[in-house]
Amino acid sequence: MSNQKCGMLVTDAKSVSEFLNILNKRNERWRKNSTKRNYWVYRGQWEPTSLSLLPSSLRNNLGLETDRIKTEILQEVLPNGGNLESFAKNIANGYSTKSITLFNSALRQFSSDEIDRLKEILKQSVIELLLIKKFIDSCNKSALYLQSNEIKIKLNQSENNFITDEIIYFLDRALERWLKDCLDMEAMYRVKTYPPLIEYQDYYSLALSQHSGVPTRLLDWTYSSYIAAFFSAYQSVVKGGNEGNMCVYAFNTLYQNDVLIHRNSLRLHQNLKHNKFEFLHMQKGLFTEMRGADFYYFKHGEWPSLEEHINFYDEYVDDREHLYNLEKISLPASFANELLDELALEDITKATLMPTYFHCADSILKR
Repeated sequence: MSNQKCGMLVTDAKSVSEFLNILNKRNERWRKNSTKRNYWVYRGQWEPTSLSLLPSSLRNNLGLETDRIKTEILQEVLPNGGNLESFAKNIANGYSTKSITLFNSALRQFSSDEIDRLKEILKQSVIELLLIKKFIDSCNKSALYLQSNEIKIKLNQSENNFITDEIIYFLDRALERWLKDCLDMEAMYRVKTYPPLIEYQDYYSLALSQHSGVPTRLLDWTYSSYIAAFFSAYQSVVKGGNEGNMCVYAFNTLYQNDVLIHRNSLRLHQNLKHNKFEFLHMQKGLFTEMRGADFYYFKHGEWPSLEEHINFYDEYVDDREHLYNLEKISLPASFANELLDELALEDITKATLMPTYFHCADSILKR
């Protein structure tokens, strides 16, 4: 049975066989835009309740276990024990002596709610950046291989290697410049290409963090619908038992290739060097990035899901049905073990997707 929800086609499967038949890449639904190539990518996740495609860093508590972790992270970079209000006040009082700062005269045209949203964008960006830095530092301490130890970002139209002690002196001017550019583009050019406040120049550290479980703004996808199904079932078994649903989302990458909407703020990162990422090659992985999330938050006061991001930035979403190809296939989590058994017949297991000696031993001992 299929029905329309939030601009996304949702199909509820009633059995494992139906679920796998729908996900079979030979199914005509995945070839409706091309007879020679499948342009769809897939994401599997377990949903104890109805969830949306929201990156882990933008979920409640930024995907972190407790507020204590967030407080500790903020204390590393913000003065006055990580208090954001004190931080904003210090910026307004002239943290940077070379320019009129953002929280001073530059924002008098905005409401208190809009200023609060800008403060939240600032805090969010700092926490995400520091999480990646802490992850890279931990990898170095553990002598794990890294292609690069640097986190290259872009602030105020220039490249900066991230250094904790210096980031404060750039942020006020960066936020002012970012907001001015976004509003100018909206008012003058009608072009919906809004960059994030902090723009990563090298996606290695960002993608490695996401692939390793650190909350970021990226969403993981795979070219294999069955691999996505595996992760939906695996998460269900590990985290939730028989509760909720196993869900596979499908996104048509032809959406990104249309010249009329290529200018939007959604990016596909699919040319990463898989040999630099543990397991990514086996999982046929890639990522999407919602670069317009900051400006969306400024406009709406909440972080966007993927479907909300597309609806907001795609000027042709109402006129061109085939450009908005985002689908969801669900199956009750009570079928998780049966689904894993069926996928094992296709050699899609924890041992093949995350190959380690322990997982191989685990697979033969059925642990």
